[in-house]
Amino acid sequence: MKVIIFDFEVFKYDTLFGALIVSKDNEPELYQTWNLNDIKEFYNLHKYDLWIGHNNINYDNIILEAIINNKNPFVVNKQILKSEFRKKSNIPYLTYDLMNNDFYSLKTTEAAVGKNISESDVDFEIDRPLTDNEKSQTESYNRDDLNQTYYNYNSPTLKGTLSTRWDVIKEFKLNPIYLCATETKLAELVFGAKQIEGIENQKIKPHLYDTLILKNQQLKDFYLREGFRHKETEIIHVCGADIKIGAGGAHSAIKNYHSDKFLYFDVSGYYNLVMLNYDLLPRTMPTEAKELYRTLYFKQLEYKKTNPKKRASLKVVLLAVFGAMTNKYTAFYDPEKGTLVTVTGILFICDLLEKLEGYITVIQTNTDGIMVEPLDWNNYDKIIEIVEDWEKRTGFVIKKELRYNLWQRDVNNYFFVEPNGKVYTKGEAVRTYNCYNDIFERRTFDSKEPLIVAKCLVDYLLYNKSPEETVEENKNNFILFQYICKRNSFDYLTCNNERLQHINRVFASNDYENVKMIYKHKNNRIEKYSNLPDNIFVFNDDLSKLTNKYINYNYYVKRAYERISEFKYGKKEYDFDYIPLL
Repeated sequence: MKVIIFDFEVFKYDTLFGALIVSKDNEPELYQTWNLNDIKEFYNLHKYDLWIGHNNINYDNIILEAIINNKNPFVVNKQILKSEFRKKSNIPYLTYDLMNNDFYSLKTTEAAVGKNISESDVDFEIDRPLTDNEKSQTESYNRDDLNQTYYNYNSPTLKGTLSTRWDVIKEFKLNPIYLCATETKLAELVFGAKQIEGIENQKIKPHLYDTLILKNQQLKDFYLREGFRHKETEIIHVCGADIKIGAGGAHSAIKNYHSDKFLYFDVSGYYNLVMLNYDLLPRTMPTEAKELYRTLYFKQLEYKKTNPKKRASLKVVLLAVFGAMTNKYTAFYDPEKGTLVTVTGILFICDLLEKLEGYITVIQTNTDGIMVEPLDWNNYDKIIEIVEDWEKRTGFVIKKELRYNLWQRDVNNYFFVEPNGKVYTKGEAVRTYNCYNDIFERRTFDSKEPLIVAKCLVDYLLYNKSPEETVEENKNNFILFQYICKRNSFDYLTCNNERLQHINRVFASNDYENVKMIYKHKNNRIEKYSNLPDNIFVFNDDLSKLTNKYINYNYYVKRAYERISEFKYGKKEYDFDYIPLL
């Protein structure tokens, strides 16, 4: 089976179809045509291959179906753009969308990896047939999109996701047409879940479980009177921490905290076990499906070391269930039980903390894990004994690990070193640390900071390496220094009255004789683009063509020190001896 990377460019009188035909042993073969009959023939020739695009589920598949059914592709194109065309394509072929799971636009990925952010110079609204020159420009633009889609397809993360989807299809003998279905849809098929009309009104009264030994009356009252169902919250004090509790979970953290060594208690598969052990799987699943869920859960534990690939395919469907229970558009919709899963988890975590009172200080708490520091490390064995007793009583399993060099700004932003030496990061301030090794590895595209800032911050606090050193070492890796500015819901962007593309790459500028800034425009309203340096330049070409003489590296050093100060002192002002880099 071949892979067809495809993309359409649709005008009023002309439609371009482009494809890269990818076979196992050969270089991709480019195919482009403006002839609608040729497009139909190409589809018939390759209907049993795998068709991959970027946002093709919501666009290119529908255009292809229109052409096959002799409909006007431009009319359908306008319906799609006006959100009048909601149904998915029904043509029988295997297809996968690289934007699956709400990934990012093709142009954003071009920007992220340092390529030319190409946008068409030919107006898609042009009210006449295209000239030969305009067709040539459009073909070049189409090739850029195909090449970027192929690049994305080959990234380890996105290719791994696709591979796991195939494994799910094969493991559960599902029809391959579901390759591009959501993870929730796959789980619905596996477990045979069916929506129950009015299930949100079929109330379930909370009760205290026999295995729960909780002293805190305030928390028990909150649970039994169902305050969590009315968006109420409670704050309880245990192990030196004020823990905020609500329907979304339990949260607590010591602000601006550093620990050289601490204990990390992570409840393995917490929500899975809460649902299994306390009859909280959705009522929309038949009895036999609940037994299957139990079987698959313990199978994936067995596969942890023996067959990680197969384990990944089981986890896809297991993890999808809980996340869908409060979504009324899924077959797992059961909000009464969905909320109880979270709150039940909270009760048992607080139960554990009560037993650890007097032995530990809570550094960080969330619903399925806690980070703690012993008041006396001589009590380490006693602490582990308490945790193990809790495991035996409740049926949960906790991963107990020593971790090192924690730096915590707040409940949502922290990082530490794992036993294997890997740096774990959490939160908007640090999540992009080392992401440039695989730009698709984590959600970097919404980051408000260039990657270099997180790298400077973490390397300074963990390894005492100054931002000046980090910037100097990496100053020619321009991907680390770029901001990505997107039009989003605004009408357009400008830089010093010059209209910009939808997506732009921006750097801090050292040219203060020519100060530039980006502005957003909507309905005659103008506002400054936030989170940018006070002087910038736009560079949308391939980064191999950029020289570093235009970049203000001092800005990134200063910004890194501000971020460091947020972690150390909780403020942007910094108390460091600052020496400009350049």
